[in-house]
Amino acid sequence: MPVVAADLPWLPPPATATVAFGFGEASAEGFYGGTEEVELSFGAIDTEVASLRVTYSLTDNLAVDAGMGEETGQAQVLGSVNGETGALAGLIWRLVNEQVSPGAPSVALRVGWLGEGSYNAERVHARGPGVGGYDASISIGKVFREALSFSATLGGRMHEDPIPAVMTAEVTAALLMQPATLDRILGGMEGGVILRASYRREFSTGDLDIADPYTPKLRPSEFPELAREYSRGGVGMAIAAGALEVSAEAFRYMGGRNVGNFTGVAARATLKADLATLLGLL
Repeated sequence: MPVVAADLPWLPPPATATVAFGFGEASAEGFYGGTEEVELSFGAIDTEVASLRVTYSLTDNLAVDAGMGEETGQAQVLGSVNGETGALAGLIWRLVNEQVSPGAPSVALRVGWLGEGSYNAERVHARGPGVGGYDASISIGKVFREALSFSATLGGRMHEDPIPAVMTAEVTAALLMQPATLDRILGGMEGGVILRASYRREFSTGDLDIADPYTPKLRPSEFPELAREYSRGGVGMAIAAGALEVSAEAFRYMGGRNVGNFTGVAARATLKADLATLLGLL
């Protein structure tokens, strides 16, 4: 697939793995108590997250993935939320491959398992409920002239009662540019500069809100049941050269419910290779 087809619904070739190392940091100087934004007079909520994600294609249309992460989060008087973000594992089934069905978009289904996180979920600014569950999603995407791609994903995360379910929607666009100077450096390898833009929205089925992060109307044991929602926009750039891609993104929350109004940056290095090559690097 072209380099602009980097994520679902597109898959690596059979017997090929994609390994992605990510790091991001974000800061929030305000908090959405319910949907009303409250300024944080004590400073800011600061977080750093490191992650690892591996996807391996078993066949042309079937793949497995797994991931894990570690978060460091501090908000002074609100306390820290340091810990593992929760492991994940999933199965991906591509229903339609646009390279086999000309004119049609690629379509993929994913179902997965979510592990418990070790962070303190009884903090008002915790990243989630801290419990395990399951998730499912459908992704659709299309590549045009091997230089432009659009994709959209609809999904959901389910947990045991009384933790509310979360519905997600995300759209992404990517444009490949190949400056003459970079083309000479690549020496015929597939690659170039990729510009990306994305928008993500998360909806909660819950109805619990807090009035203020300093004086919440809920007990800490109820914080995992909060209805957490947000809208997030991001723009970024990547440099791809053969099997390696390095990318950076700036993002911002543009609205939310019971979450911080974060702005931040994220970086990712992705390596694509057959299993024997990856094992040889270890």
